[in-house]
Amino acid sequence: MRKRIVHVLTVAALVIGMIVLCFHFVNASDSSNEAAASSSATATSQSTQATSKTATTQKLSNTTNDATNQALQSAWKNVLANVSGLDVDIAVYSPKTNKTYTYTVKQSDSDTFDTASIVKASVLTAVLHKAKKNGTTLTTTEKSELQTMIENSDNDACTDLLNNDLGGYDGNDATYSALNMNNTKANLESWGLTTTTAADQVKLLNTIFYGANNYLTKSERSYAMQLMNTTESDQQWGISAGSTNYQLKNGWLSDDSGKWIVNSIGHVGAINADGYTIAVLTYGSSSQAAGEQVIENLAEATKNVLG
Repeated sequence: MRKRIVHVLTVAALVIGMIVLCFHFVNASDSSNEAAASSSATATSQSTQATSKTATTQKLSNTTNDATNQALQSAWKNVLANVSGLDVDIAVYSPKTNKTYTYTVKQSDSDTFDTASIVKASVLTAVLHKAKKNGTTLTTTEKSELQTMIENSDNDACTDLLNNDLGGYDGNDATYSALNMNNTKANLESWGLTTTTAADQVKLLNTIFYGANNYLTKSERSYAMQLMNTTESDQQWGISAGSTNYQLKNGWLSDDSGKWIVNSIGHVGAINADGYTIAVLTYGSSSQAAGEQVIENLAEATKNVLG
């Protein structure tokens, strides 16, 4: 009997020992996996942060690397090579290639720019589309305010149109959504601080000049082009540089730090495959004139490539 009890106890001890060894093995394996997972997550996070940091400094066109793209990228880089401390976003659409080319240099993490008065082109488009949607014609007051808003960059006219025709400072939101201007957002306190990108502005311009999305009627598009063709003489700087045939809307505004927002959007050349839409947005220049000069240098470089 005593031998049997000893035998049973010995077997039990062996079983318990094996269980303990298995437990330690599994626990060590889990700890190793957790450490590996943690190390992998950290490496991924660091890699993502490094990529993000690079992307916010300089962004090239995501179009195919065709000859036009290469020429534009090279031309724009050369213009900006000696420019420091300035955020720049440029986008150009060529109907000849049916592609949009972009180039961005940013000092901050934000991908967007304040519009200043180029937002008035969006207001013009929204008011015209409302008339199309409702099957109505523009009133005398609307025509007068649209004209002074675009040709003279009248701020009061813009405010009246937003509040009385479009329902408030967010009255352009429906247009932004319809045109897939996904990076453009209204500012409810100041319409001039609407945020956007050059690529989004080109989408708007393509609606006016090339009838994209059928958002406007042919006569409405002609009306918008006429207004952008007759801006007052001291507001015809910007994307017009080096060209005699152009339509544009400019925007300029200084912030509390004394830095300038200077933007220019429009169309250059004939309204066909030989023309192109272009938007240049800048922030950070010490004066309006300095911002204008950078835009005009980029505009001339663009024309040299596209003709």
